[in-house]
Amino acid sequence: MSDFTKEDAQWAKQVITCREIVKTINEFGVTDFQRMKIIELLGLELEKREDSLAVTEVAKRLLESRESDTNNQRRILT
Repeated sequence: MSDFTKEDAQWAKQVITCREIVKTINEFGVTDFQRMKIIELLGLELEKREDSLAVTEVAKRLLESRESDTNNQRRILT
């Protein structure tokens, strides 16, 4: 007898849908910057305010860090 419940099946279906969405996004040929920006924007869509703030804060921090690294590289190259 399997311990696989109806809730497990619903959860698995949701995960499969998430993976399909990620696959579709990746088919656009997005960059890491674009992926992080998408994560930030999706974070703004979360219903729970604390989760929204946490996700967007981390995404913004990583985007700013990447921007800082890029600016430093540009200065070194010029």
